[in-house]
Amino acid sequence: MDEIIKDNTALSRLAQQSSTLELTRSRRKRPSTNSVRTTASSMFASLQKAIHSSCKSAHTASLYLMAMGKNAQVNERLGEYAGGAAFRVVLHHTTTTAGKASSWVYKETEIRLKNVVVCDTGTKAPQSIQKVARSKVRFVDNGNPPAQTKPANVLDNPQSTAMVSEIQDLCDSILSIQASDCGVCHGYLVDAPKLLQFGIFRPETPIVDTDSLNTLSLGEILSSKTNGRRLSVASRRRLAASLALGLMCLHDTPWLARQWGHKEITFFCKGGNVLDEHPFVSTSLGTQIMGSDKAAPYFTKSAAIANESMFALGILLIELCLHQSLEELLSPDELNPDGTKHAASEYLAALRLIDVIDDEASWQYGDAIRHCIQRPVNRRTASLDNETFREAVYDNVVVVLEEEASRFSRS
Repeated sequence: MDEIIKDNTALSRLAQQSSTLELTRSRRKRPSTNSVRTTASSMFASLQKAIHSSCKSAHTASLYLMAMGKNAQVNERLGEYAGGAAFRVVLHHTTTTAGKASSWVYKETEIRLKNVVVCDTGTKAPQSIQKVARSKVRFVDNGNPPAQTKPANVLDNPQSTAMVSEIQDLCDSILSIQASDCGVCHGYLVDAPKLLQFGIFRPETPIVDTDSLNTLSLGEILSSKTNGRRLSVASRRRLAASLALGLMCLHDTPWLARQWGHKEITFFCKGGNVLDEHPFVSTSLGTQIMGSDKAAPYFTKSAAIANESMFALGILLIELCLHQSLEELLSPDELNPDGTKHAASEYLAALRLIDVIDDEASWQYGDAIRHCIQRPVNRRTASLDNETFREAVYDNVVVVLEEEASRFSRS
């Protein structure tokens, strides 16, 4: 009887906490993620256009995902995703067309939405983009609360707009950008339709150290074959919140295909230490089709999976909680007799592992995974392009994971 009384008391306390959290979530203002998504796609197009002017080598771009810093305010996350008007990007470059070593390997830059440009045809940018251009730029720097800056359509330097010209060859001019003063616009990039201009700036507080630098993917960190590389529970909770927010703003763009996962999540390492408070999502700057899945798929498409992008997030949340990749977590019962995967392998594994998560993490974390893996019931609306579905994801996944990250930051 004593055990039953204790269990009932615990359940009552959890129910009260859940009711309190629901009130908080209902008051939380949902961010305009579609505006950020549109701008991020245009920014990628502008990078792709400028990076290959003279150099035909393979290039990779890593976009900074806003991290849950220890002092960050929970209710000001990706709704301000750098205002949807400013992005931190690290460019990766290894060789020239002649096969010689390049003068740079990793270079970090700040890309800010400069203004809305009217096309020659008189067609203006979509209203969603114009809304972003009027928003304010905010940054999260090393876990500190973001500082207010000027509106995004005003260059944050004393230069006149006439003095700033379009950068035709970013690969060739990236070194001169790094040598320029902070806060001074070196030039701007233009996306393919020439609707938007993106100013290029030298970061005032760089995230990465380009003098001694290497990268690790989240997959490499999670792999049991990688010795001595483990993320703390607090780091994993912060990363989970960042990934959920990132999906809301980058789904079905060149930055995140429908099947995305631990290979695309990149960390930079300095002196052997993983900068786990600064997650990036990396993608090739080669020719891409938006939302395409060129890389080897993470899981087999199944009729049981309502939304691939959300299922991918659910898998990532499981992997982060258990600090193992899904490949390593598959059981023989979820494979063919010859050890190969069948159409439902990953889905069955995810359902099984949710029960394991309930013993490893809070019920809120497990419930967030269930929203990714098992819900919604109405499959026709299971799209992040659907406003109702997007709001449900924000309330039941993003907000929950932010609260989890905040709780671990306070502990």
